[in-house]
Amino acid sequence: MKTAAIILAAGRSSRFGNGHKLLADFHGAPMIGHVAALARKAQLDEIILVTGHQSEAVMAAAGSGLKAVLNLDFAMGIASSIKTGLTAVSEKMDAALIMLGDMPLVREETIAAMLAKADRAPLYQAVIPVQGGRRGNPVLVRRQLFPLLDRLEGDQGARKILESAEVTVLECPVDDAGIHVDFDTRDAFSAHAFGVQ
Repeated sequence: MKTAAIILAAGRSSRFGNGHKLLADFHGAPMIGHVAALARKAQLDEIILVTGHQSEAVMAAAGSGLKAVLNLDFAMGIASSIKTGLTAVSEKMDAALIMLGDMPLVREETIAAMLAKADRAPLYQAVIPVQGGRRGNPVLVRRQLFPLLDRLEGDQGARKILESAEVTVLECPVDDAGIHVDFDTRDAFSAHAFGVQ
């Protein structure tokens, strides 16, 4: 199964306060740099970085080896970034792993487990990690779900579609609290980071 990573990194960080959260120094590197490095280590077949707000700075912080695409409608919410990323996935890819740029604590083993689970269960349309009884991120979606995700609007992520009865979802139990940790606010960031930009 050929899988692309789609890293969503277009938002304005409006709840973070001063500065851009994806560029903030998180354990010695920009937060988006950690997520991009995770995608590289996972040896995915293609890595797409969806940018918007401060796109050039985000691209530079993410590093090389990525296919950067600009979401001109990033102010409309996360749905536009998901759709921009899916459009950029090459035809030879069978699935996409949708990653959030502000979730640097996800473990490499989690992605490996999700990919293995998807390989063993080709009839499921999506794979979602679960820890402590709660679903988290990233999520893996097969190509047949792309048209459904293309209907998303505004600040609506994929959750509602993935919870609908028409989608077959396989849960992947993981020992990884990082699937629940994002950094929308400065307080959340400060609780985990050594340095704050």
